[in-house]
Amino acid sequence: MPDNPIQPTPLRGTWWVEGRPDIEVAGTLTRVGEVWQLDVHGILPGGVMWTRGLSVTAPVQIHGRSGYKLATLRGAYLIAGNPSEHLGTKDGEDGWQTWRAPQFVRGANLEADSKLSAATFSLTRLESWWRASGITRGTTDYQSYQQPEPLTAAWGGAEIVLWNRLSISSGIRSNGVAEQPVVSVHSADGCTLDWLMESVVLPLEALLAACIHKPVTAYGFDLELADAGDWPDSAELNPGTSPDIDPSWAYDMPVLSAEQIDFPTFLPRWLDMAEAIPLVVASCSRSERDDPLQIAVVSALHTAETLERWLHQAEPSTELVEQVAALLESSELTGPQRKKILRAVSLSTQPSLERRLVHLGRGLGEEFHLWFLNGSLPEWASVAATVRNALSHGYPTAHRIERDIGALLGILYTVTAVTRLRMLVYAGLPNDFELVRLLVKDQRYLGLLHQNVADWKALAAKIRNPE
Repeated sequence: MPDNPIQPTPLRGTWWVEGRPDIEVAGTLTRVGEVWQLDVHGILPGGVMWTRGLSVTAPVQIHGRSGYKLATLRGAYLIAGNPSEHLGTKDGEDGWQTWRAPQFVRGANLEADSKLSAATFSLTRLESWWRASGITRGTTDYQSYQQPEPLTAAWGGAEIVLWNRLSISSGIRSNGVAEQPVVSVHSADGCTLDWLMESVVLPLEALLAACIHKPVTAYGFDLELADAGDWPDSAELNPGTSPDIDPSWAYDMPVLSAEQIDFPTFLPRWLDMAEAIPLVVASCSRSERDDPLQIAVVSALHTAETLERWLHQAEPSTELVEQVAALLESSELTGPQRKKILRAVSLSTQPSLERRLVHLGRGLGEEFHLWFLNGSLPEWASVAATVRNALSHGYPTAHRIERDIGALLGILYTVTAVTRLRMLVYAGLPNDFELVRLLVKDQRYLGLLHQNVADWKALAAKIRNPE
């Protein structure tokens, strides 16, 4: 989502790479598009450019000071500089560099292991997911405002609270209140900013995106430092870069809202899942058409397979492997050859993708797959698995369904829907009849229900008996 076109004021000061305060250079920080750009007069250590081969270097943390204001660029990488740095110019001497970074912290020199005691932020379309409000027709000023009860969950040693932040306007011609739903994370033992972003923020973005079917972005971060010493104990992440808020949020109808779940149990289960299989949960934040169609189909099926494997973590059967091992003992094969055969036998006992897709569908209840797939769960799983194998491995097929655009679209959208719903059911969304009762009110799922680009029974028959 694009940032607000009003750019933050340039920040001029002195800058140094974390761990190298002995080399300071002057520079100016500005906002360029969706990243932060630091132009410095001098050479900071850690950047590599103009090499004859490919140079891959880890991003660096750059600290800064402007008067009494501290700053940090997180994940900075060098994009341009004076070529003389490779012709004898030393760090800190004459020259220039341009660095860019996705994150800027105003108010602190944060190190990778710096601890936060609390953080508060908002999410686009959070108003759609949690509509609790203390503003009614009778609300005229602060005294008549009634704060709705916040939602609280405990996870990972932190307390996560969903609440409404209040702002008051008062003057000769105005006297009113406004509220904004926000999320606060409190950690008694302290947490790092990386942990906050990876373990809480990104999963929450994915949760809202899965419920609302639209991209969600976190913004407006206020950070409280656990041990700031003599410096202020608060800071801001990416200040002045609030995304454009789409006013159409008022018309969003989430398939699942905060009021429909048991927040204290649902959220921890969702976060547990995000910690165990982060790429699967993060897929909820992506549109089905972010990638070319064939790549998107393969990715969606890999995601579904990973989710099912995690949901049904069972010890594989060793009976067949043991029987084959006993037979191999009397063979003339070498040790490495025996291990290779046993590994192949062990892999053959793993459930197929087709079987895993059937398990995912059944995990949503019989009423669901009879309604959503029109009683074609086995055929749907067979077609999807066959197409994935053909696309992933380049298998030549006589049916050529992997080239059927309608079949690919049907697979992509239905597999994505089943995968996301199965994640929500794991966290606490009801399945079977209750799930269908929720989905019949959702225009997206109704649209998928009435899709006419893929007839699963006909496609399965074509795979069995290609013309």
